[in-house]
Amino acid sequence: MALVVAVPLVVYVWGRRSDSFTVRHVEVSGQQRVPRRELVRTLAGAYIGRNLFAIGEGDVRKTLSVFPYISDVDVDRDFPDTLRVHVSEYRPAALLHSGQLWFVVSADGHVLAQLDVRSATTPSPSPRPSASTGRASPRPDATTPVVASPSPSATAFGPPPAGDLPHEMWHLPAMQTEEDVSAGDDVSDERVRVGLDLLAALPSALRKQARVVKVGETNARVTFADRLQVEFGDAVGVAAKIAALKAVLARYRSERRRATFVDVSVPGRPVAAPLLATPSPR
Repeated sequence: MALVVAVPLVVYVWGRRSDSFTVRHVEVSGQQRVPRRELVRTLAGAYIGRNLFAIGEGDVRKTLSVFPYISDVDVDRDFPDTLRVHVSEYRPAALLHSGQLWFVVSADGHVLAQLDVRSATTPSPSPRPSASTGRASPRPDATTPVVASPSPSATAFGPPPAGDLPHEMWHLPAMQTEEDVSAGDDVSDERVRVGLDLLAALPSALRKQARVVKVGETNARVTFADRLQVEFGDAVGVAAKIAALKAVLARYRSERRRATFVDVSVPGRPVAAPLLATPSPR
């Protein structure tokens, strides 16, 4: 038994000091969204010329932490001189609007990247033309009373135009947060967490149709691609609420009708619109 323990230890100590195990090649697999060339270049810059025995998963994980899409790594030392790294990536789950910026987040709230999209709520600094003259309206002075009216751009919230998004992001639902975030952060906003958990609980077909998720203090509402709005209420009993939603939608399909609103906040008594005819008792 002493030899069984001692031999690998001796080999390890000798290997860390030997030039025979210097890293000369780096290979990467498992990547989908992060360019393989960038991963190989980053790893080669950090580990080419170093001893293969001295490189651990913690080292590689820290080296690749500059890529927010990377969730985990698996290191395989292919002796005598090749470092093989298999990476796992986060899967985008939603588009998150923070301030005037858009970000991609994973199902567990990890901020993956900032999108190069101008916020739809950014106010225009130029004056609007008068409806009667077609010229710019004068700015009010201090004595002119101003009545503020809500504008759609200030009150409505939705995803950015699909034309401004990478193709693989078109299907992602939009969410909103007052928290300042940046790529690599973990979102701490509890409302965002509730919304992400709700999306993850939806059946795949419904999740792909979700477009906007709004979570308040006591309620969550999801708007789908066909303009269906579903009120879920609080975060309690989500499985029962989804089962009620599926039953309601199945009933509408059987009637060849399309629901525009479903409230499953009380799953035992769902409410839907437009109303369907009540089956007559036999």
